[in-house]
Amino acid sequence: ANITLLSQEDVLFSNRLSDVASTGVGDVLVTALTGALTQADGARIDGGDGRVTLQASGAIRTAEVTTGDGTPGVGSDGVTRAIGIRVTSLNDAIQVGRLRSTGRIELLAATDIIQSNAGIDVGAAIRRLDSAELAAGTIGLQARTGSIGTSLANPLVVQTTDGSGLEQGSIRGRSAGFYRYTDVSSGGSTFIREVS
Repeated sequence: ANITLLSQEDVLFSNRLSDVASTGVGDVLVTALTGALTQADGARIDGGDGRVTLQASGAIRTAEVTTGDGTPGVGSDGVTRAIGIRVTSLNDAIQVGRLRSTGRIELLAATDIIQSNAGIDVGAAIRRLDSAELAAGTIGLQARTGSIGTSLANPLVVQTTDGSGLEQGSIRGRSAGFYRYTDVSSGGSTFIREVS
């Protein structure tokens, strides 16, 4: 089923019970027209197998967002493919927790894309993430005027797979440019580490 949440100002998922879940191929759209969009520690958005779109005029902080392939669309790289998660901050930064999709993940920020140091719900407790975790078929990262990741010691952790689920590409240390399944554009430094 499709789920749409629209706020004139801020959107706040305030605690670990603030979950949004869609089943099947229904899309999830959450928009903060003039404010920020924030997932508190433990909050989760599950798109089922549809696309999850988070967009805000202000800053965005994610804790945990998951979905399957998503729905077809034109990516930030101009390629039409299944987009599972798209997060867009028009005027500020994106702070990333754990994002997982079997399709494409796109993060489009006016300034920085950095770790949120979010806590994720693991049943009886909240587990703090050591770094941002992005896992998808392909990943697109655009930080228009800022940096991606904060340092070599604290990079964004990305995992990309092709259609067969095999690991692809390699990003080591401070890098920028196009990689086999991760495309990156930033106005500042880029710190990404790919894992298998």
